[in-house]
Amino acid sequence: MLPWLLGFVAFLGAYAWVRRDWVWIVGDDSNLLMPAINIGRGLVPNLDFVNGYPGLTFYVQRAIMLVVGETPIAEHVYTAIMAGAFGLTAAWMLRRLYPPALVWLLVFFVWTVTHRLNPTPNPGYLMETLALGSMYWMDRFGTSRRLRDALVAGGIAGLALLFKQPAVFLPVVFLLATSYACLAWPDRVLPTRLRGLVIGANAVILVGFVWTYLGVSVFGVLGEGDTRRSLLLSTVVFVGPWVAAVAGLAVLPRRIQGEDGAGWSIGEGVRANAVFIFGFALVAAIGLAAMYGSPTRIAEVLRLAFVVGPQEINATQSKVLQPLLLWPTVAIALLVTLAPFAIAAVRSVAVRALIFGAACVGCCYTALTYSDLQFTVAGTLIVVAMVAIFLVRAPEDREAWRRLFLFLGATCLLAYLVPHPKYTYSLGILAVSGWFMLGSAAPRRWPLAFDVAGFVVLLAIGVLTVRWADAEMTYMTTFHLGAHTVASYDSAFPAAVDAANATTEADWLSERYDYLVYLAHAP
Repeated sequence: MLPWLLGFVAFLGAYAWVRRDWVWIVGDDSNLLMPAINIGRGLVPNLDFVNGYPGLTFYVQRAIMLVVGETPIAEHVYTAIMAGAFGLTAAWMLRRLYPPALVWLLVFFVWTVTHRLNPTPNPGYLMETLALGSMYWMDRFGTSRRLRDALVAGGIAGLALLFKQPAVFLPVVFLLATSYACLAWPDRVLPTRLRGLVIGANAVILVGFVWTYLGVSVFGVLGEGDTRRSLLLSTVVFVGPWVAAVAGLAVLPRRIQGEDGAGWSIGEGVRANAVFIFGFALVAAIGLAAMYGSPTRIAEVLRLAFVVGPQEINATQSKVLQPLLLWPTVAIALLVTLAPFAIAAVRSVAVRALIFGAACVGCCYTALTYSDLQFTVAGTLIVVAMVAIFLVRAPEDREAWRRLFLFLGATCLLAYLVPHPKYTYSLGILAVSGWFMLGSAAPRRWPLAFDVAGFVVLLAIGVLTVRWADAEMTYMTTFHLGAHTVASYDSAFPAAVDAANATTEADWLSERYDYLVYLAHAP
């Protein structure tokens, strides 16, 4: 796997260099870069200035700026580092299940519909990597049942929380996985009342999250019209997998055969969750204390990042059912994401090669166009298709079913994005955890030519993508701001540049969010 990883890292570095003077959109760039610049001036995120993120990402960004400077390339270096971390984590999780050619095709595809589409240092991308790491250790705990594995999973989840808010749902993922494990195994048949209690507790958690998030953060600030209608589809994304998981309990005892060793008890599940929460809270508390100090300041930061920020975003974002207009791109998303399982279903090497070739074409298309494959419809259909494949296979081993519940639990990470008609980094969490769940469907032996051809294909896609990115620069409006030359395709950019060039140094100091203003006055 090492040559593939090195090739991917080299590609990310080349892509970052090509776009070193490129900014995505005015709002996101200023929102992510200015906090890191302000930290260098002695300011503290969410205390001296308001931002929607918990804060650790800006300190990492600041460390990068100490090397490359306070210029646009800093965000591309950070994005490349996050994409490389994601690729390494995904390959590490999937290395025993698929050939390298297929793993890196899937990794590259997820990159095209996340990092390439939004090439800013969005902390959600690092949260994505840490969430996958936490889920991997959850799965290890499911096998070993050692509490130290639950502690590690919780600690990684706590670190993810310091980068972006959706990680707050990772304890719910662990709770779902462990509670289902208590219910599912036939050699530990729980009394009917106890089974009902566990299922009821899960239902209460579901209702609590839906009411808290949708009722307070979303419906409390949204108006009438398309913004409310779009919630129907997005809510199904969040609620559907929970319902499917609970319904699946009805068929589990008949499908899973008894194995050596006793099943889980309720007490084991409670202890495991207590240890997970301890690790989660400990790491999060240490990080918040290091950044913000006193409990009073930490409480204010949490209020701004978890309540005020989401409410302001949900009140201003436009939410319409755009995904319904994107069925061609949804088809491509399904083709590439489900290719491993189509390949596993056929014996013919020629047919496997044909499916892999079609997936490569789809991946190349997404790499060379701005196809928003992360829209809600695509993600929803991917979840449904993966679960359907799993149920058709009807596995009889505990490991497969445990991973199904882990995968379904991971969909609760979408809760934070319910009001939005699209998601980016969450597609990565769903896709990789889905491949992990269905990995046993993949063949264990592959022709060597498959990997050789795959490396050549992905190398060609990478070269084309870098070359295409270089060509894109010639079609973007270029602005000269102080000593810097910046390009952007944002239609609002010209007005922002005019405003920046007309702003005095005193005005800039009072408007700490505007990165463009800083560039205009940079020496």
